[in-house]
Amino acid sequence: MEPNITTNVEQNQQYTYKQFKSLLFKRIGMEELETITFDNLPSIMESFANAVPFENLDMVSRTFKPITRDNNITKVLVNGEGGLCYNLNTLFFQFLKESGLDVIHCVATVKDPYTDIWAVPNGHMITVLTHQSKEYLVDVGFGLFLAFKPILLNEETGVTSRCGSYRFLEMASDYGTHVLEIKKKNKETGELYWDTGYAFKKEHAGVIASQQAQINILEDKGLLFNTYYLVCKLQKEGGQATLSGKDKVLVVTNENGDKQRTENIEINSDLFNSLLIQYMGFPSKEQK
Repeated sequence: MEPNITTNVEQNQQYTYKQFKSLLFKRIGMEELETITFDNLPSIMESFANAVPFENLDMVSRTFKPITRDNNITKVLVNGEGGLCYNLNTLFFQFLKESGLDVIHCVATVKDPYTDIWAVPNGHMITVLTHQSKEYLVDVGFGLFLAFKPILLNEETGVTSRCGSYRFLEMASDYGTHVLEIKKKNKETGELYWDTGYAFKKEHAGVIASQQAQINILEDKGLLFNTYYLVCKLQKEGGQATLSGKDKVLVVTNENGDKQRTENIEINSDLFNSLLIQYMGFPSKEQK
């Protein structure tokens, strides 16, 4: 039986903003800042990426809860878990909004970076921030495709992090008015080119759209993403780690591109749980 999810999302606040902010900085391992400004965001976003995994464990186990401000705070900041875009980006949007920044929360449709096929419509959530009359894309929940900083609209060169190069453009598509593009390399020629990562309509959708995104992903019958576990996180020392339930394997890639594999990993096994702690930032029993 599927959990009872509803789009009638409660917004009664269990955590004050002061508690929210303190929990976030503790979770990402940063000294708490008194005031959140635009200039702070790159360090906060990079620390968030190094601490919080992108993962679907509650989706696979069907133990997820409705998307609310406080449920996201409890899941990611208190319990030390990660989440999908509608957890991570919704949490971060709420943090920016309550910190006094000018933000809207938008719903997007992802183009799979490996297959070039459009994924579940309206299955991704992002934030658009306005600073000094300029618009920026903020995304901390796009798997391992992370810019570590706000991306300025219509800047041709985009931004580059150790996760790749990205740019934010006003461009019409079947799925909206704006796109995130990712720089890719042609496997045959080695030539670099820009390709769509996701598209969206630049309008405020709110937390209710995050709840609907969760429902959209859950109800897609052909989606492996709601059947097999997937956990991935950047490693603080460089590189990245991915736990794939489809292949039952952990792949750790260091900063030089060298890969180490651990196979035959069953979900909820002792090995699986130890790898969550070692590579994915999950707390041990003693830390909970």
